[in-house]
Amino acid sequence: MRIRPQQFAQRAVTSLCIEGDVQLSTAVDILSMCRGMTSLALWIAPSDVPNEMNLLLRSLNALPLMTLSLSISLIFNHSSCVSLSTIPVFRLLSHLEIINHWILWGSTVGLQDLDGLTHLCLHVDRQRTKPVLVKLLLNNPHFRIFVFRISEDSATMHKFLEQNDLVDPRIVLVHRSRSDFRADDMSLWRNAEQIVEWRYANQGKVPCFVTVTTLLNT
Repeated sequence: MRIRPQQFAQRAVTSLCIEGDVQLSTAVDILSMCRGMTSLALWIAPSDVPNEMNLLLRSLNALPLMTLSLSISLIFNHSSCVSLSTIPVFRLLSHLEIINHWILWGSTVGLQDLDGLTHLCLHVDRQRTKPVLVKLLLNNPHFRIFVFRISEDSATMHKFLEQNDLVDPRIVLVHRSRSDFRADDMSLWRNAEQIVEWRYANQGKVPCFVTVTTLLNT
């Protein structure tokens, strides 16, 4: 029996990365075929076409996603009033990476209300990130892993976190670009989990902040 591409995508594709110069309408067409997908990295440029945004949301909400990495500018324009907790697909996720740098500058976009979320990756910098918003996320006991992508050196970020009472064993710092995400092996999350487990197992014997790079070089 000959299997059509759409049938193959629906049965076989569970993890996918769409990146580069891909039109939003093309991405929507791809997502509509991969109905069994549980892990998605959507790294394409935002579009200002309202109908396409609505189609993207419809496609994402129809998927059984557990892991997602994307720019949320694909979904809504920069606004401190929008909450991701109102969008069905985000309420199902356990692992989320938001690649926008402006998250935590003036809003959490409702991340603290996503009680199904256990792993969260965001950009953090000491000049623009609001400590009170980071603390709001840290106060949610459902989160097990926080991966903070940083452009500054680790010592500078450690000092920023300590000065603002944001020391938490669940925080892992990474300097890498988002290319370290692999939809097939989820290495970013596994490396972060290894660090956090190591801290809890050696409580009081290791520093609270260790980067992914530091652990992998030991």
